[in-house]
Amino acid sequence: MVSWRVQACSSHSLRRVPPRFTIPPVSHEIMPGGSVNITCVAVGSPMPYVKWMLNSEDLTPEDEMPVGRNVLELNGVRESANYTCVAMSSLGIIESVAQVIVNGEPSQEWPADQNYPKSTVTTHPRGHKRPHNNIQRPAGLTRLS
Repeated sequence: MVSWRVQACSSHSLRRVPPRFTIPPVSHEIMPGGSVNITCVAVGSPMPYVKWMLNSEDLTPEDEMPVGRNVLELNGVRESANYTCVAMSSLGIIESVAQVIVNGEPSQEWPADQNYPKSTVTTHPRGHKRPHNNIQRPAGLTRLS
């Protein structure tokens, strides 16, 4: 009977749970050229991988995709956009969208021929910073020099 109880306990601890967000991404309003960090945390069993997307483009390199948590760091933002946090495991894929709204987006008051800061995108697994040269950036965005 003792071994039966041990088996019952271990099978209970192997319960499989689909991913769910414990900290979904939050939308932000910022000024042109501003910066923002967006955190996304998901749990499940097995623990899900978490990545960021802009439209259909992955912002998190597949070989560096963190488990459970991913922080999207945006610097020098000039345009509003929707960023999608995707959490995935063998039991499912879930998504949650955060809007970054740039108040007073550049228009005729910002001449196109000026040298304004370029946008950068960095993902941080578990809050650790990565060197900028290891990041996939959306088309049209470049790294600050």
